[in-house]
Amino acid sequence: MNAVAEERMGLAARREPRRGGAFTLVEIMIVVVIIGLLAAMAIAAFGRIKERSLASRMINDLRQIEAGFQRYTLENGGWPPPGAPGVQPAGMDGYLPACYTRVTAVGGNFSWSGAPNNRIYLISTPAAAQSILQRVDDIIDDGNLATGNFRTQGSGYMLQIY
Repeated sequence: MNAVAEERMGLAARREPRRGGAFTLVEIMIVVVIIGLLAAMAIAAFGRIKERSLASRMINDLRQIEAGFQRYTLENGGWPPPGAPGVQPAGMDGYLPACYTRVTAVGGNFSWSGAPNNRIYLISTPAAAQSILQRVDDIIDDGNLATGNFRTQGSGYMLQIY
C-alpha cells in the first residue's frame, strides 16, 4: 500500500462511530429534560387530584353534619343549643359523625351557631384552603363564596341549614 491509501484508511477509521456502550452528553441531557417534563406534568396532576379529593371529603362531612342536625331537630322538635368550635353541642351524641370534633380536611374546626341562625361554621381555615372551598361551593351551592347557603363569613366559612 502506498502512503496516500494508508492515510485515507486512517481517516476512514477515525470517522467510524465508536462501538462502545457509553452515552453522549447530549443524549443524557435529552433524557433528563424528558424526565423533568414528565415529572412536572405528574406533579400538577397530583395537585388537582388532591384538591378534588379534599373537596369531596369536605362535601361529605358537611352533608353528614347537616343531616345530623336535621335529624336531631325532627326527633326533638327544635335545634340544639350553640356549641364551641370543635365541641359537639349538648344532646347531639349519636347524631353527628366523628369528623365534627376533629380538624377538618382543609384545616380549622366546625362550630354550631344554634337557633335562630342555624349555621354550621367552618372556622380558622388557612388561606390556602380557598381554592378547595371554592370547589365545594361550586358543587353544593351557587359557585359564589360571597352568596348562597355556603359562603365566606368573617375569617371562615358558613353553611346555612334550613
